[in-house]
Amino acid sequence: MTELTRRSLLAGAGVGAAALAGCLGGGGGSDDDEPTETDAPGTTTETPAPADDPRLRHIDLINRDDEAHTVHVQVERDGEVVYWDVHDLGAADEGEAASTLIEQSWPDAPGAVTIEARVDDGAVRTQTYASAESDCIGVFAPINGGQLSFYDGAVDCGAATTSQ
Repeated sequence: MTELTRRSLLAGAGVGAAALAGCLGGGGGSDDDEPTETDAPGTTTETPAPADDPRLRHIDLINRDDEAHTVHVQVERDGEVVYWDVHDLGAADEGEAASTLIEQSWPDAPGAVTIEARVDDGAVRTQTYASAESDCIGVFAPINGGQLSFYDGAVDCGAATTSQ
């Protein structure tokens, strides 16, 4: 049997470590275990730039509860209050939700939009829309079990009419 020298042991360990380099992480990729797509050699992929701040077209308050609710709504654009009002929503009647459509009365201009709303005397819920996927959004705000939620979707705003 051949004697293993310290020099041959260290040389073998160095080759083994080099063979495993890149297999143990730390290669600069993401830390998740999800597979990622890569481009074929010689091709490039452009990452789309995030959309600008959105324009808010409307807020649709919908009460699905069997009891009436009072909803306090405030809308800010770029930190400035552009809308504030209180809305009384009747109770849902035989499965038909009561609703109020808050149509745009604020200046029609893009900006970071923050909606703050409170149902009755409950906690204030806040939702901010900035760098949205669409340049114009509508917000759907249903009330279920006294709790308000926010959902948004792309809508057609047409051409901007005010630059404020």
